[in-house]
Amino acid sequence: MSEDRIDTAEQVSPDAGEVSMKKDWIDKAEQWSKIISAIVIPILLIFITRGIESVKDGIEQAKIFESLIDDLATDGNQIRKDIALITLDEISNEERSSLVVRIAEEIYNSTDFKDQKYLPVALDIIKKRDSERYKKILAAKEAADKERPDSFENNSVYLQYSDDFGQYAKTAEELISQYKKENITTDNPEKLEMSFPSNVRYFHEKDKKAAERIAGLTNQFLASKNIPLTLPVLDLSKHQGLSAREKLIEVWISFPHTSEQ
Repeated sequence: MSEDRIDTAEQVSPDAGEVSMKKDWIDKAEQWSKIISAIVIPILLIFITRGIESVKDGIEQAKIFESLIDDLATDGNQIRKDIALITLDEISNEERSSLVVRIAEEIYNSTDFKDQKYLPVALDIIKKRDSERYKKILAAKEAADKERPDSFENNSVYLQYSDDFGQYAKTAEELISQYKKENITTDNPEKLEMSFPSNVRYFHEKDKKAAERIAGLTNQFLASKNIPLTLPVLDLSKHQGLSAREKLIEVWISFPHTSEQ
C-alpha cells in the first residue's frame, strides 16, 4: 500500500511542477502586459491627443486666416488692414509664403499711387519673404513714376465763378472738394458779380503742365455734372504787369443758366 502511494506521489509531482511553471509564466506575462499597457497606452494617448489638438489648431488657424482675408478685402481703416496683414504674416508658414506675398502685393498695387507711400507694412512683408519680388516691385514703381506727370502737391487753385441765377454754389463747393482729393491746396470759392470768359490761368511757364492737368480735372468734373462748359488754358506768363506767385493756378468759371440745376 505504501509503495503504491509513493509511486502515485512520484507520478503527480512532475505535473504539479509543470502547472506551477505555467502559472508563473502567465503571471509574468500579465505583469509585462500591465507594464507595457502602463507605458504604451499613455504614449499613444499623447500622440492621439496631440493629433486632435493639431487638427483643432488647424481649424482655428483656418478660421483666423479667413477672418484676416475678410479684413484685408474690406474697404476701411488702413491701420486695421496693416494689423491684419502683420497677423497673417506671423501665422503663415513657409508653405503659405507665396500666398502672403501675393496678397501683400495686391494690396500695394490696388492702392492709388499717391497713397502707396502709406503702405510700408505690405512692402516690408514682401521684402522679408521674397527679396527678388520686392526689387521688381520697386523697379516697376520707379519706372511708372518717371512716366507719371508731376503731382499736384504744392499747387494751389483760386476758384472764381459767376452764377447769375444762384444755381451753382453747391457745385462750386463740390469742385473745391474734388481739388482737395487731388492734394491741391485751395480756399473757399469766390463768387463774382461780373461777366468773364471761363478758363484756367497760369502765370509762370513752369506751371503750364499743372494748369493743363487742373483744366482737365475741372472739365471732367463739369462734364460729370452735365454742365456745357470746356475751360481752355490761358498762358499769362508773358503778360507785363501781371504778378502772381509760382504754383498758383486760377480757375475762372462763368456758369450758364440751365433748367436742370
